[in-house]
Amino acid sequence: MAEIQLVKAPSGGSHANRWYPPMELLSLGTFLENFGYDIEIIDGQFLTAKEIIKRIRASMVGISFDFCSVEEMEQIAEAAKQKGCTVVLGGHHAT
Repeated sequence: MAEIQLVKAPSGGSHANRWYPPMELLSLGTFLENFGYDIEIIDGQFLTAKEIIKRIRASMVGISFDFCSVEEMEQIAEAAKQKGCTVVLGGHHAT
């Protein structure tokens, strides 16, 4: 089981015919792995919010989102909190 799950929130199919790897999560995940953390990256471009929620099981969940994925981020964050996870939001819209 991953200690930390990093999630790219689904963006409602706005990039349906292209794949944009979640480089920010890959970079952060690699950094954290260098310090001994077990990381799982969940890419919302291929999964719905409901599918992501089913996979949430880590003690900490980091969610990256943008203006197209605010609603999905809120659903994932709420479900993760209900499961007892610590939730951290990131991405350029987090502030």
